[in-house]
Parts: sequence; C-alpha cells; structure tokens
Amino acid sequence: MDTSSTPNSEPESMAAGAAREGLRALVAALASSERIHELEALSTLQGALADMLPLAALEARRQGLTWTQVGEYLGVSEQAAQQRFAKVERGDDARGISAADAARQKGVNRSTIQRNPGRYGFEKIPSDSPGRPRYRKVQ
Repeated sequence: MDTSSTPNSEPESMAAGAAREGLRALVAALASSERIHELEALSTLQGALADMLPLAALEARRQGLTWTQVGEYLGVSEQAAQQRFAKVERGDDARGISAADAARQKGVNRSTIQRNPGRYGFEKIPSDSPGRPRYRKVQ
C-alpha cells in the first residue's frame, strides 16, 4: 500500500516537522529583526494561517479530496471539516462571521473585535439576529 498520500505517513510527519522548524525560525527572525515580541509575531502568524486554511481546504476539495480526507489531514472528523469549511466552498461566507470567530482569527478576545473591528481588518455588517452582529474582512 502506498502510504505517501496518507495523513499519518512518514513523509508527511517529516514535512510537518520541517514546517514547524521553519515557523520557529520565522518567529525568531520577526521577533529580533523588527524588535517585536515573540507573542506578537506568533499572533500575526496565527492570523495569517487562519486566513489561509479555508482557502487550502477549498483547493483540496477542488482537487478531488473528500471531506473525510480533508478532516484526516486536519486531525478532525469529516463532519467538523465540512462544518468549518463548506461555507467557503459554497461561496456563502458573505454572511460574515461572529465576533468570536473573528477574535480567534486575530488572537484577541471577542469584545476587542466588537469595540474596534476596523483595527483588526473587519467591518460590522447587518445580521439576521438582533444583538448578534456579524463581521467580514475588509478587502
């Protein structure tokens, strides 16, 4: 059996390790060269990765991966992968996201997004539920 395409194969583990080492080096470079704190660098990277993950899942689906396979690569169930990324595939993410989801993407708390969404690259949009605003990324 060819294990090169399975999520838990040896080449994938080596790739994941190399990616981690690359990220560590990038964080160290950011923290030293721009004189920013390591936590700030990690937060910035976390936001960038959170932005990239849905697009990577969409591309995987376009290349023929099933939701089961996407979930396996992410270490979650098929249902979790589908719930998290299907809206991107359907193109209905224009409804925006909750303040909590926006906060997770940026590594801040929900009230921070609610007070100043523009600072974090979001804008408040109308919601179907009163008192539960939605946010979308400013392009």
